Order: sequence, then structure tokens, then C-alpha cells
Amino acid sequence: MDIVQRWYGEIYGSNATGYLKNIIDDVTNIYTKYVNTSYKMLDEMGRPCTSQPNSELDVYLKEPKVPPVEEFDILAWWHSNTTIFPILAKMARDILAIPISPTPISDPPLKGSEIENIISCTGLDDDIKPALICTKSWLESSEDY
Repeated sequence: MDIVQRWYGEIYGSNATGYLKNIIDDVTNIYTKYVNTSYKMLDEMGRPCTSQPNSELDVYLKEPKVPPVEEFDILAWWHSNTTIFPILAKMARDILAIPISPTPISDPPLKGSEIENIISCTGLDDDIKPALICTKSWLESSEDY
């Protein structure tokens, strides 16, 4: 979320707050579904987790998570923080395993100005731009289901 907040501010300017609220609402809904599943989270010793599900997401969203280093390994970070955020770690394993097409596929197509905003954003790495476009397309197409 730290990175999303930063780049959404760059891409959407004053409209970023509304977009971020939508993302947080979506993440909260997914999180709630994970909490309510019959799947019981176990700690590294195989015991039921005693974490407070509602506070786990709040704690995660409030604290800084990404160290300011160039070579950050998100999978290693989640591996080492599984005991702190057991439900979120399960979500991360499931979500990060979803392949994302490098080519944006959209029906209906994304509005040209939205793509142009992402493409023209200076300071955003060129390899991140297609991922943002594809993710935006994926999120918009998932609203139909």
C-alpha cells in the first residue's frame, strides 16, 4: 500500500484519495472473506493463530513496510512476516501467484487519457507502467462479475 499510495498520488493527483479508498475497501472485503473462511490459520508450530483478525489489517496498513532499498524482495518480506500477519500472508501468497498479462486487455478498452496519465508519469519506472495499466484493466473488468 505504501507504494500504491505514492504512485497513485503521482498518477491521479487530487483524485488519488478516492481511488485509494476503493482499493482499501476492496482489500478489506477480500480480507474479511479470508477471515470468515473455514480455513483456520496455524502458526509455525501448527497451533491455531491467536492474532486478532480485525486489527491485523489495521496494523499492516498503518505501519511502514517497505525498507528504502533498491533490491526489495517482497516474497522474502512476506515469508519473514508470516507470523505477524498470518491472514495477510495467506492472501499475499494467493494474490502474488496470479499471473498478470504484460499486455493490457480490456473490454471496454481503458480510456486513452487514463493510459496516457500512467505512461506520461515521470519518475515511474518503465517496467512498472505496463503492470499498472494491466492491473487497472483487470480491476475494471472484474467489476462486471
